[in-house]
Amino acid sequence: MIHGETMSESPPKSSDALRDRARQVLREGRFGHVLEAIGQGDVDISALLEELHVYHAELELQQEALRESEQASEIASQRFRGLYQEQPQPTLRISPEGEIRDLNAAAARLCAFEHRRFERLAAPRHQSFLCAALERALDDGKASCREVELRGREGAALIVDLVLIRLPIPNTDEFELICNIVDQTERIAQREALVEANAKLSAAAEIIDASNIVAFRWSPEPGWPIRYASDNVRRWGYRLEQIRSGEMHFADLVHPDDRAALEQGFDSFLGVEGPAFTQRYRILWADGSVHWVEEDTSVQRDEQGRILSIQGLIADVTERERIQQALRHQLQFQRLIAELSTQFLHATADAFDGLLQHALERIGRFFQADRCVLFRLDPQSQTLRQDCQWCAEGVAPSSPLLQATPLAQTPWRMTQIHRQQPIGITDIERLPPEAHLERAMLRARGTRALLAVALTSHGQLFGSLGLESARQPREWSEDEGQVLQLFGETIVNLLVRQQIQRDLLLSETRYRQVTSVMTDVAYASQRRDGGLFWIEWMTDSILALTGYTLEEVLAQRSWRFMVIEEDGELFDDNIVDLEPGQTSTCELRLRHKDGSLRWVRATTECQLDPSDPGVRRYYGGLVDISDEKTLSDKLAFLSHYDPLTGLANRRLMRKRIKRALTQGRRGARSLALLSIDLDNLKLINDSLGHQAGDQVLREVAQRLLGILGGNDTLARFGGDNFIWLTADQPTPETCSELVKQILEVLAPPVAIEDRAVLISASTGISLYPDDAVSADELIGHADAALHMAKAEGRGSYRFFTPETNERLHEQFQLEQDLRLALERDEILLHFQPRVDLRDGRILSLEALARWQHPERGLIPPGRFIPLAESTGLILQLGPIVLDLACRQLLDWQAQGVPVVPIAVNLSANELFLDGLAQRLANTAEAFGIAPEMLEFEITESAAMRSIERAVAAVTELRQRGFSIALDDFGTGYASLSYLNRLPVNSLKIDRSFLAEIDERPELPRQAIAILKAIIGLGENLGLERIAEGVETEAQRRFLLAHHCTVAQGYYYCRPLPAEQLEPLLRAGRVEAGGGL
Repeated sequence: MIHGETMSESPPKSSDALRDRARQVLREGRFGHVLEAIGQGDVDISALLEELHVYHAELELQQEALRESEQASEIASQRFRGLYQEQPQPTLRISPEGEIRDLNAAAARLCAFEHRRFERLAAPRHQSFLCAALERALDDGKASCREVELRGREGAALIVDLVLIRLPIPNTDEFELICNIVDQTERIAQREALVEANAKLSAAAEIIDASNIVAFRWSPEPGWPIRYASDNVRRWGYRLEQIRSGEMHFADLVHPDDRAALEQGFDSFLGVEGPAFTQRYRILWADGSVHWVEEDTSVQRDEQGRILSIQGLIADVTERERIQQALRHQLQFQRLIAELSTQFLHATADAFDGLLQHALERIGRFFQADRCVLFRLDPQSQTLRQDCQWCAEGVAPSSPLLQATPLAQTPWRMTQIHRQQPIGITDIERLPPEAHLERAMLRARGTRALLAVALTSHGQLFGSLGLESARQPREWSEDEGQVLQLFGETIVNLLVRQQIQRDLLLSETRYRQVTSVMTDVAYASQRRDGGLFWIEWMTDSILALTGYTLEEVLAQRSWRFMVIEEDGELFDDNIVDLEPGQTSTCELRLRHKDGSLRWVRATTECQLDPSDPGVRRYYGGLVDISDEKTLSDKLAFLSHYDPLTGLANRRLMRKRIKRALTQGRRGARSLALLSIDLDNLKLINDSLGHQAGDQVLREVAQRLLGILGGNDTLARFGGDNFIWLTADQPTPETCSELVKQILEVLAPPVAIEDRAVLISASTGISLYPDDAVSADELIGHADAALHMAKAEGRGSYRFFTPETNERLHEQFQLEQDLRLALERDEILLHFQPRVDLRDGRILSLEALARWQHPERGLIPPGRFIPLAESTGLILQLGPIVLDLACRQLLDWQAQGVPVVPIAVNLSANELFLDGLAQRLANTAEAFGIAPEMLEFEITESAAMRSIERAVAAVTELRQRGFSIALDDFGTGYASLSYLNRLPVNSLKIDRSFLAEIDERPELPRQAIAILKAIIGLGENLGLERIAEGVETEAQRRFLLAHHCTVAQGYYYCRPLPAEQLEPLLRAGRVEAGGGL
């Protein structure tokens, strides 16, 4: 045995060894080897027994200590349970699975324990927080949740803090969780009350802080030490104590480039002792950003005129400066592109190079670049060679050795060029590894940053135009790339024209050189007096020109058989009948053997045969000018006809009008000119794309040509405008009939892919000699009449009258006044209540814009709202109306007037603006108006312009808490599927459907059917129904009978200003019939 062997090898001699042997005996319960050791005398039995008694006593002491520990643990456990049950802190015991095992009395008094699941203690929206806290406590040993909503014992909501602690279960390997609940309901209520009080107290400070005008006072000392600055200087990033310390100088805040001019301005102002002056300069904020400011400065002096201090009001005008700078930049670009285009258009061949150099300089200065470089592609070697460059002052030109680069050596650049997008390199050192050749080339040129565009035309690469920064890296914006692309297109047009002229000159030179010895086809013929004209010889090149072999032509004796019949007489006059000594040139059409036509220029000289005076000999040549003719015809067509529709263009039409006027004056004949505009082409372009719009224009042109009279002319002047000139003795009656015929032919829908698009047109008519005597007057008056027709709705037409000009002038003046009205706060609001038809309660208000003109008085919306929509001013008017409505809500709340939601109209132009929902939400938040207090009305026709964009816009508005009403419902063309997709809250039934319902017992069936259908549709879709234009008791009873309980109209109340509406809001209701 192992133990026996151990004992024999190391017998226990010491007391420690003997004690260990005794412990081993008692622990293992085996005595055989001990007895053997005693028998051998290796162990003293007395000593062993003594050690056994000692070890036994030690065990009894340990057992006694263990019993005392268990008793203490039981006492502690009983004390814990007593403390757990009696402590005032609500406490729960929770299993790891989330089951509530136990709760103390405080917890039972506080919370409602309808479920045993821990997370079900919380309100639904906070249950996930408890689950997450439970998982964190199990993982980390401890977790907490703040401001969780629980259900109280009495049903009230409690706001509590929870602390979860993981504890081991004694004598097991399991754990449980203890949850302490701290009721914070009262504390949070006090905190919110304190926050509200602080918010009111700090309102004035917030207004000041929100202002972008900072007040300063400086000492009249060098550097202008700051003695005072208003609190909102913190907007600049500086600490108030830092600014007001007296150690800062205002000059330190001024941009270094502007300090000298500002100091000079101050010195000039102080020298003349003026009352105040204004300067504009740049300020450095604490974060280093640069901001433009405008300062109004005044000086405080003592009785002797000495300066005590300088005061200034400094307004941040950075955004205004940015807009103005962008506008100036845009105008500069437009002027430059127009100037270059004009110069290129009228350039002669010998001026091309000088113009290019001038253009590069203008473009380089425009972009404030260091270099502007033009590279041209050598098609033979496929090498980009620098053609010319411009360098800014102090910038060295690139080395001549680096002005030509084969494309094959720069594959990365070739890849970028083929993409036909601007190549913007901010810093050549950041180029990708595959562009190492380009990096080395640009570094050698002394270029640090590059913006380049490929010069292409019809897929052919002509070169590149580049801007270079030689001194430092430069960020290139997307707009700069697009603008450079436009400049590149202008230059490439010049290069193409230059190339064409060079090719043409080269071709003409070669032609002259070749034709000096021979023509394309040379021939010799003879003719005896009165005899036949027959060929003696001809070059073989006749085959390439006509497809006939020389033998086939000679067999015919003359080449006249190839001349088309219409040119036969021209052939005889210029060739056959040519007198001796004469030379002629004419252009003839030959019929090729394959049936096609060839244009030739035939040059012929006639001589008498000296050996036979009765014989005339003809020597001539034929030159193929088919391509020249084709190009000439195309150029002639493009200069006089619209390439999209094939109709006469503006230039040709003006010539025809002038010619018709001349003929009309000679023959005392009348004329009529119709200016025709398609009504909805912009909508088609916006919704279906410009290709669809082009298809509509082509279809319209074909339809109009189908009814064009023999003495009429049709042209497309541009966009969606067509001009129809009739010289068939027109009268107002025949013109009216013609317009009706035009409307009829345009009525059938145009098929575009799988859509059927309806089109209509408005027409303006002017007559000669009644309305005009010149082409410009005739066109202008027709356009004026068209303008009036379009104002009256689609498909309208109007004749020009003297009053038309007056109305246009009045319309123009009204537009100018409206622009000023928006700036002068002349817009005000009236409000019309929406009421519950059952008891007259005011449910909401509709805000209606009114214009208080300083001279014309109160202008109704019917006069200025359409004008605002047609001129785009509605985009300025809409935000003004919303601001006024929000401000009125605040005023009523401040006066203690009960408020109801206000509905504001959104125009079609506003509905599709990017960022609309964010802008409206920002406005409501700025005024502190809850979204549910605002409703926005959109018309059915506006939504149908682009249903996809309308759905997106309305959905975002609903997500932000606003209500949406669909106005004028039933007057548009919305389908049920579209309506179902629009997430609106209510339908507004148009007033026109109620107009026929009055006190008569027999109500119009059609009106009743439409109204019932609309009300039923809204009810089935779960939408509120609001009737507009309720003016009689019969209409009220009808609506109530058909489950429409909300309405507005004169029967209850007319639109009123806020002060007149206030008593009604305080009363909370209006009486039926009270508005009549």
